[in-house]
Amino acid sequence: MAMITVVVTTTVAVILVVVTSVVTISVAVISAAVTLVEATLAVEAITELPLRTDRFLFLSSRFHVVSSIYPVQILYLPYDMCQA
Repeated sequence: MAMITVVVTTTVAVILVVVTSVVTISVAVISAAVTLVEATLAVEAITELPLRTDRFLFLSSRFHVVSSIYPVQILYLPYDMCQA
């Protein structure tokens, strides 16, 4: 009976560790993707260069980071203002 308890406890522990690892890795990947989208959109807004962000727009809207574009646009100074 004790052997069955040890096997069940070990199996449950291993399953919990695997699930926790998968969730942690998934969150890290999503976070990296969101950071990439935000950085690309910021560079595009500052330099006014099209960096092919259209493929990221769906991803960014899915993770609600589109609102991060607006602070960048507010901080952006047009070229004419920089020459004043």
